[in-house]
Amino acid sequence: MLPYLLACASAIYVIPFLGVSTGVFMLMPLALLIAAPTACFIASLIYGIKNKFKLLQIIYPILVGILFIPAISIYYNETAWIYSIAYTVIALVGNIIGYAVGKAAGLTG
Repeated sequence: MLPYLLACASAIYVIPFLGVSTGVFMLMPLALLIAAPTACFIASLIYGIKNKFKLLQIIYPILVGILFIPAISIYYNETAWIYSIAYTVIALVGNIIGYAVGKAAGLTG
């Protein structure tokens, strides 16, 4: 689970940092709405394909949502709290779809 959480954390923190450090603040909405959620979805999809879905795996999407919380005070403002829930849902959906794809392909049990 750790490599996939690190991939999500990298997307959540590195993409907005590039916008802040280069002064290209137009990247902030792009990072928040497109790039980071897509990266988290892909990581969750791969995680779902490679791992058998168990009840304990519900922790993964929750951790992804928790990973976003410090980014709110670092890069955004308090109106971005809703995105923590959005990242949790994105990770859950990616995990479920990944598991279904993996099961259909015979990759997971």
